[in-house]
Amino acid sequence: DKLIVGLLQFATLLLLAWVGYLAQLGGAFYWSLLLAGALFIHQQKQIAGREREACFKAFLQNNYVGLVVFIGIALSYL
Repeated sequence: DKLIVGLLQFATLLLLAWVGYLAQLGGAFYWSLLLAGALFIHQQKQIAGREREACFKAFLQNNYVGLVVFIGIALSYL
């Protein structure tokens, strides 16, 4: 289960990078993807023990991933 989550997180970053390339987004977007990747790594560390509360907390932190990517997109258009 952790492997699948990690692979899906990696696929998300790859697809977002591809979309960013197609949309010709700027450097701020790619920096936001690096930060999102760091957040994903943090989530992987959180779920390492497979504790229910830690897994749910990591799930809720996906809001921050979305926020970081949104800010990267917004800054690319400034």
